[in-house]
Amino acid sequence: MDKHKLIRASAAAFTAQGITAAVSAVTVLLLAGRLNSAEYGLWQLYTLAGSFSGFFHLGLCDGIYLRLGGQKYENLDFGGLGHQFRLMMLFQIAAAAVIIPPVILTRGSSGRALALCAALVYMPAFNAAAFLGYLLQATGRTTAYSMSTVIDRAVFVVLAALAALLGADSYGPYIAASIAAKLLSLLYCISKTRRVVLSPGRAPWTQTVADISAGSRLLWGNLSGLLVVGAARIAVIFRWGDAEFGRISLAITLSGLIMQFAAQLGMVVFPELRQEDNRSRQRIIAKMRVASGLALPAVFLIYFPARLAVAAWLPQNTLEPSSLVLLLPLCLFEGKTRLVNQTCLKVKRLESRLLSANLLSAACSIGLCFFSAYVLGSLRTVLVSAVLAAALRCFLSAYSATDTEERLITFLELLSDLAISAVFVSATLLLPEFAAFIIYILFYTGYIILRRAELAVLLPEKA
Repeated sequence: MDKHKLIRASAAAFTAQGITAAVSAVTVLLLAGRLNSAEYGLWQLYTLAGSFSGFFHLGLCDGIYLRLGGQKYENLDFGGLGHQFRLMMLFQIAAAAVIIPPVILTRGSSGRALALCAALVYMPAFNAAAFLGYLLQATGRTTAYSMSTVIDRAVFVVLAALAALLGADSYGPYIAASIAAKLLSLLYCISKTRRVVLSPGRAPWTQTVADISAGSRLLWGNLSGLLVVGAARIAVIFRWGDAEFGRISLAITLSGLIMQFAAQLGMVVFPELRQEDNRSRQRIIAKMRVASGLALPAVFLIYFPARLAVAAWLPQNTLEPSSLVLLLPLCLFEGKTRLVNQTCLKVKRLESRLLSANLLSAACSIGLCFFSAYVLGSLRTVLVSAVLAAALRCFLSAYSATDTEERLITFLELLSDLAISAVFVSATLLLPEFAAFIIYILFYTGYIILRRAELAVLLPEKA
């Protein structure tokens, strides 16, 4: 592995993701402060529907990413990839054109119908950018991909701020800003992959079918993974309505900003790992597993200053602090899943195991969340159910990615993650903030000391 190249790519990804996370946080707070609860709920419905846009590329993007991971951009079949890109775009536009009329006919001009239709308009641009972005990442052009994400978020926050200054207090102008930002990001991706987009040629149908077949397992795994947390949002909007949905979605969005770092680093590491032999892969993955296990619990410390900043900006009752406390363990479990477990399974081409883990976790999340919403009638239990399902997903994906002799360690890691999450949640909900902060620092310090022997894994090897 070219360590200097990996460091540069990781630095670019982290810088871009840091900018993206900061801009996203500003945007979330801007919209939450500007829109009332019902309007913000409809905005979150648009983002939730948009997050499932990937379903409509049928796994083609994921299949190409798996097939080309680790290859050089100059060696690609530009004509064949361009043909696949154009076919996918035609399908996206046709699918949106077919689905939008029934949505309007059945739902009328309600806010939910307009939000869903807007997500369908957003879908072709989202999937086109995903196709080209996956090509950039698979071929190691991480800096270009990272810049596209920065453009997307930066343009959106500028347009959203302009809309807010002009007095926009409904979700419509912000949806328009979201679509415009994605289109500009897509144009940047096209400028970086124009040999793919513009080259004539045809891809054999057998290749396209093979890409969809391989990618569909990863696609369904990703979509079911979205449902692990998405089930809570869906249960809330059905049971308590748009306003409560908006408040819970705000807490989920804020906690999800940290997860994006882990997902992005996993995308950077994947093509590099594909070029390594099995022994080197195992060594690198072991380092990633230890580093994530020791570093991710530190995320809980961010809550204390973040809560003060959010409370100072947002109107009262916009965000329930206890909701954010209950959801923050998602950063730990989802972070490990996306950074280590998913990356490991994709490198080993074990997409079927990833799909099984995600489907089982999603089924548990759906069952627990709707039981909590409709039988128990407890919003807090809905949130806890989503976190437990994420913990199950983390364990199952780690269990599937490890050898038999390491599976006991995987189970013990799950117990330690649950314990440190329980300490944070209990201390924060039951004690004054300063006392909770001190107690968690002491517990986390003890946690690091107990696992100090594992730090040796992170040291560079002797020549």
